[in-house]
Amino acid sequence: MESLAKKKIIVIEDHEPTRRGLVDMFEDTYDVDSAKDGSEGLFKIMNTKYDLVITDNNMPYLSGVDMVEFFDDKNVFLNNDTKFIMITANWSGDEKERGKKAGVNYWIMKPYNILKLYKICMKILDPHSSKFL
Repeated sequence: MESLAKKKIIVIEDHEPTRRGLVDMFEDTYDVDSAKDGSEGLFKIMNTKYDLVITDNNMPYLSGVDMVEFFDDKNVFLNNDTKFIMITANWSGDEKERGKKAGVNYWIMKPYNILKLYKICMKILDPHSSKFL
């Protein structure tokens, strides 16, 4: 069984305090990377295979949905089971549908409960553990 410490997460968020807080929350348990916008996130995902991508949607240069759509037919950049969590302050039904078609697994609305986000991430990364449920 693969160790939890080897799981890779990237946090893509343009708001630096939020990005730093999410990185801090996971860095003791996982290999965590971060990006300040969608274009930097896209570059990093193209060069590193992550198990979980936590991304804001409304960011400069490239939205979270646009970034996920890029990978829709290019799984060569992703692990077979890479999961996407989209965090956003607002979304339209059309945008959510685009994200769903592209592969967004979970949508979290801002403001969000940090414990709920943590539990969702743990369920994704260690689905056989009951210690976080």
